[in-house]
Amino acid sequence: MPMPSTELTGGLSNAGDEASAPRGSRLGSVLRWLFEVAVITALFAAAGSWPVPDTNEPHYLTKARHAADPAWCADDFFLSTGDAHVVFFRLVGPLAAVRPLDEVAWIGRLTGWLLLAIGMRQVAATILDRGAGCGWRGSLWHVLAAAVFSLLVRVTPASGEWVIGGFESKVFAWAGVLLASAAVAAGRFGWAWFACGGATAVHPVVGGWGFAAVACVAIWRLFIGVGRGIRGEPPPADEPGGTGQLLRALVGLMAGGALAAVGVVPALLLGNGVDPAVAAEAARIQVVERLPHHLLPERFQQMQVVAHLLAVGLLVVAWAAGQPSRRTGRLVGMAAASLAISSTGLVIAACRQVAPAVADQLLRFYWFRAADGLVPLVAAVLVVDWLRWGPKPDAARSPQRTAAVVAAVTVLVVAVGWDLAMQRDHWPRGEEPVDCRADRHVDAAAWQDVCGWITENTSDDAVFLTPRGAATFTWWTSRAEVVSWKNMPQDPESVVAWRERIFDLFSPEGNASLKGLERSTAALGEERVREVAERYGADHIVVPQKLIESLGEPLPNAEKLHANDGYAVYRLR
Repeated sequence: MPMPSTELTGGLSNAGDEASAPRGSRLGSVLRWLFEVAVITALFAAAGSWPVPDTNEPHYLTKARHAADPAWCADDFFLSTGDAHVVFFRLVGPLAAVRPLDEVAWIGRLTGWLLLAIGMRQVAATILDRGAGCGWRGSLWHVLAAAVFSLLVRVTPASGEWVIGGFESKVFAWAGVLLASAAVAAGRFGWAWFACGGATAVHPVVGGWGFAAVACVAIWRLFIGVGRGIRGEPPPADEPGGTGQLLRALVGLMAGGALAAVGVVPALLLGNGVDPAVAAEAARIQVVERLPHHLLPERFQQMQVVAHLLAVGLLVVAWAAGQPSRRTGRLVGMAAASLAISSTGLVIAACRQVAPAVADQLLRFYWFRAADGLVPLVAAVLVVDWLRWGPKPDAARSPQRTAAVVAAVTVLVVAVGWDLAMQRDHWPRGEEPVDCRADRHVDAAAWQDVCGWITENTSDDAVFLTPRGAATFTWWTSRAEVVSWKNMPQDPESVVAWRERIFDLFSPEGNASLKGLERSTAALGEERVREVAERYGADHIVVPQKLIESLGEPLPNAEKLHANDGYAVYRLR
C-alpha cells in the first residue's frame, strides 16, 4: 500500500518534509501509518463481521453475478431489471461469477473496511496532528478517534444509514467521502472533488451528497477569500491558496466530475422515457410504502432521532470547547453542509401535504443519509481533539484538566471495550453457528436446509414462489424467484411491476395497501397459487410449515417434493 500524499492528509508528516527527513524517521512514519490502518481496520471488522450474507449482500452480490453472467438465474425478476450501480456490478461481477458468493462477500468486506480505515485515519491525522513530535502517541489518538466514530456511527443515525457493515457499493462510497473530508479539512479541494467523484461512481447517492457537502464548504471558503481580497488582506500563511491551488482544485473538479458521470449517467437513464404517471407512482411506492424508514422523517424511529440530535449537540459542544483552527472549521463545514441537506429534506417532507408527487420524487434521494455519516465522524474527531489539545493553544495543562482528560478517556475506552464485547455475539464461529441478519425474517436453519435441498434436487432453470420474509433464496439456491420483498428494483417501471407482483402473491382480496399481506401465497388458496404460477412462470413453491399446521394441507393437488421442520417444497407443474 503506497503512502498517501501529505498534500492530501496534511497530517502525516507535519511540514511535508519527509523527503528531507532522516531515513529512520520516514520508516517510522510508514510503520505508524500501517499500524494505525491495521488497528482501525480491525475495529471496523469487529463491528461489521456478521455472518454471511448480511442484510444487503444478497441484493448486491446476486445482481453483480447476474450482470457478469446473465444466464445465471435468467428468469429471476429482480436480477433482470435495470442496474443503478453499474460500476460496482462491473467491478465485482467477474469475481462473483467464478467464486462462491460467501467468499466474495468476505473479500469485499475486508477491502471495504480497509478503505474506510484509510479514510478515517486521514481525517483523524489531519485534525489531531498539530506541530512536531506526534509519534506513536499520536497514533493512539487516531485509533481512539476511529473507535469513537465506529461506535457513534452505529448508534446515532436518524434515518437508519450505516457505514460499517457488509459488502455493498455504499461502503466504498463512504470511504471516498471520508477521504474527501480529510482533503477538505486540509484545504486540498482538488483531492476532495476527485475522491467524491470516485465515491459517486460506485454509489451515486452517497457520493453525490458528498459532492454537495464539499461544494458547500468550497463556496463558503470562496466567499471568505473574496471578502479578504476586497478588504486587501493577505491570505493566512497556514491556509493553502494561490493560483496553483486553484488550478489543482479545477483539475480535481473536472476529474471528479468525469468519474461521477460514469455512475450517475446510467442511474439517470433508468428513468429515461418513462411515463410521468409511472414515475410518480414508483416514487410514491419507494417513499411511502417500501422505504419510509429511510426517506420519511415522520417514520424514523424516535430513539434514533434523539440519538442523532445528541450527536449533533456533542459536535457543537466539542467544537466550541476545542481550539479553533481553519482545519477544524472546514471539517465542521462538512457536517454543517450535511445538516443543511437534512434540513432541506425536512422542508420537502413537510410539503408532501401540498404537493405529494413532487415531494416523493425528491425524497427518493435519501436527504438524511449524509448527516447520518458525517455528524458522527466530525463529532468523534472533535471530541478526541479537545481531549488531546485542550481549549487553548500552548496552555499549561492544570492538574484538574489532566484528571478530567484521564477520566474522559477512561470512559471512552470502557465504552469502546464494552461495544467490542457486545460485538462478539455476532462474530461467525464454527462451534456455535450464528444466524445471518439477512435471514432474520425466516426460520434460518430450516430455511438454509431447504435451500440446500432445492440446489441439489431441482433444475437450474426452475422458478419459485417464496415466502414474503425470504431475502436470501437466490443466494442460497442459485434459482430464480418470482419476487422478493427485499429486492425492490431501481427503475420506475420495474418498481411498479414489483408492487404488482407483491400484491398478486401476498395480498388478500380487497386489500389496497402493502400492509396486511400474507406470509405465503399458499395462505390465499390453491387457486390463487395456480393463477400466479401460470402468470409468472413459476413451477415450484416453498411453503412455511407453520402455515400448513394452522390451515391444513394448502395445496392438495400439488406434489410435495420435500419437507423439513420449517418449510415444504411443492412442484406446481
